[in-house]
Amino acid sequence: MRERYPGVCEMTTILVVEDSPTQAQKLIWHLEAEGLQVVAAPTGERALEMLDETDVDLVISDIMMPGISGYDLCRRIKANADHKHIPVILLTTLKDPLDIVQGLESGADNFVTKPYEPEQLLKRLNTVLENRRLVAEGKIRVGFEVSFLGRRFAITSDRQQILDLLISTFEQIVEANHELERRREDLAVARARIENYARQLEEKVEVTEAKYQTILQNIGDAIVTVDQDGRILTFNQAAERLFQRDAKDAIGTNSDEIIHLPENLPLTAAMKRYLDHASSLYVNRGAREITGKRKDGTTFPFEVVVTDVSIAGDWMLCLSGRDITDQKQLEADLRQAQKMDAIGQLTGGISHDFNNLLTVVIGNLQLLEDSLTPDSKSAQWMKSALGAAMRGADLTKRLLAFARKQVLDPQVWNVNELVRGMEDLLRRPLGDNIDCKLDLAANLPLTRIDHSQLEHALLNLVINARDAMAAGGRLTIETGSESLDAVYAARHAEVTAGPYVMIAVSDTGGGMPAEVIERAFEPFFTTKGEGRGTGLGLSMVYGFIKQSGGHIKIYSEVGHGTTIKLYLPVEEGAQVAMAEARNSAVQLATAGETILLVEDDPDVRDVGASILGRLGYKVIEAENGKAAIDILESNQKIDLLFTDIMMKGGMSGVELSNKARAKWPRLKILFCSGFAESAIAGNKSLEPGTYFISKPYDRKKLSEILRKILDR
Repeated sequence: MRERYPGVCEMTTILVVEDSPTQAQKLIWHLEAEGLQVVAAPTGERALEMLDETDVDLVISDIMMPGISGYDLCRRIKANADHKHIPVILLTTLKDPLDIVQGLESGADNFVTKPYEPEQLLKRLNTVLENRRLVAEGKIRVGFEVSFLGRRFAITSDRQQILDLLISTFEQIVEANHELERRREDLAVARARIENYARQLEEKVEVTEAKYQTILQNIGDAIVTVDQDGRILTFNQAAERLFQRDAKDAIGTNSDEIIHLPENLPLTAAMKRYLDHASSLYVNRGAREITGKRKDGTTFPFEVVVTDVSIAGDWMLCLSGRDITDQKQLEADLRQAQKMDAIGQLTGGISHDFNNLLTVVIGNLQLLEDSLTPDSKSAQWMKSALGAAMRGADLTKRLLAFARKQVLDPQVWNVNELVRGMEDLLRRPLGDNIDCKLDLAANLPLTRIDHSQLEHALLNLVINARDAMAAGGRLTIETGSESLDAVYAARHAEVTAGPYVMIAVSDTGGGMPAEVIERAFEPFFTTKGEGRGTGLGLSMVYGFIKQSGGHIKIYSEVGHGTTIKLYLPVEEGAQVAMAEARNSAVQLATAGETILLVEDDPDVRDVGASILGRLGYKVIEAENGKAAIDILESNQKIDLLFTDIMMKGGMSGVELSNKARAKWPRLKILFCSGFAESAIAGNKSLEPGTYFISKPYDRKKLSEILRKILDR
């Protein structure tokens, strides 16, 4: 334990008079730490009351207080016969020389300068108490003999000299304090200037950082920076959309989770090679195609420029790139179109020359036939040869149709009238085990088409559908008005955006795998057995539709059947009317409704989400039925479920609908599919009154059906 001062004992009681609770508590802490008993008064009035109530050995008082000041309190204590022996220490800032004069005048025994050190306060307190004890014991005379710093001094000077000495000394102290205060003020001004300058620098840095972040987050390409250990440092908004990961989750993770180089080489391994050998096929070598990996595990082609960057001694790789799935698909479509054109040109040239040869052969055979006896063996041989030549002529006619070099006679027709007119012809080849249904849209616009070629094309499609349903099934022929928008046209080579008359032929057969769909329109390509077709049916339809300025599209799922859609250009007068209807205002979301979009094709899902977002809906995306159920069970507010019918992942849209309706019976549902609407509606697993929209759908048509469902 620290040694106690001579004048201080455990029985010593100190009265602290301070109107500031903070300053009072500070004094109490210091005094009680020395084992002293402390009482406190917030005002001078209360202090006088406490002196009558409590035995006090010493008073420490602030000078500036409301009501009775420290000076007045000291005067009243010294004027009271019962209390005048109690020493009084005043707390002063020493800012005015009059402080000490007024203090001496009031009878104060000593002063403590604020701010004070605890050691200084306790030494001053001890001096006062020790002097008071010596006076009480008669060992020193008041005004002449004092104890100071452990020594006794006899003072022979008169009172005026003591006062002059004290005042002059105090003046020096006050002046020194004034100089110190001026230095403090100068220091405060300098500090304020430095702080202001630092604040300006911080603001400039913040503005620069804000500009950098604005550019980084709004740039179209994904920007990812990676340190030399492969950890992701930067992940902009385009990267979030591309990789389907939040920046907060991606930053700090290993870049191998999102990027792989050809031959499955991790990015971190390529970086190590680069750091070891300063050489790489990817760093500082321009645009390269690598593989990106989304959060759900799906991959995509990622065209990226990789550069090495050093900032303040920190080395990193900067990857800037974009998803080129659409570009590669467009290139593939263009190659397919060019391939089909090249085959068409070759086929057309051969067919033209072959037709010339067949004309000579058929003509000579017919002339020779007239000179033979009808019942002779030679006549039979001649008839067989002539039949083969005629079949060859029909074959070249189909090849010319594919090559778009047949002579067409286009006229303005109502497609519904053409379909109704050949209904018996279309039903005839089907047989009893195939049900045929016509679903013809009302108010169908006109189209300019060669009706005989269209009839031939429809008959080919019906026969193909029949062959796909050997065990029986359902055939649906549907017509309607469709609009292929700019987004669809950008994703399909040779398609012109605009209104079309649509004819869809759907079957419930085994469907086609992707590799068959890719080659379906090629001449002589067929999946039928030997002797069951030439492989020219679909190629002839393809050539005729393209020559007529239209578009043909196959939708097929293995095990679920096939829909082939023919898009025929709308005749000019009807086109104007359709354009006016199409350009009328779309119907937007009215109250921030939320739509759960379920689609297994990421490209189609992105387009659908963009359209719904522009219509004002909040969109939540799911890649399959299971993910959709998880979202529904998370208790998020969902106003409508918009789902594809045919999906990978083990759960179809119909199964998803049934599970959702069983748990959430009031949930509104809209189905979509590339299959024909009537073919889908004929599915017995769909509930009556089910809402359906066919792919591709345009914004206006989608907005109308959404409002119809949501406002129901």
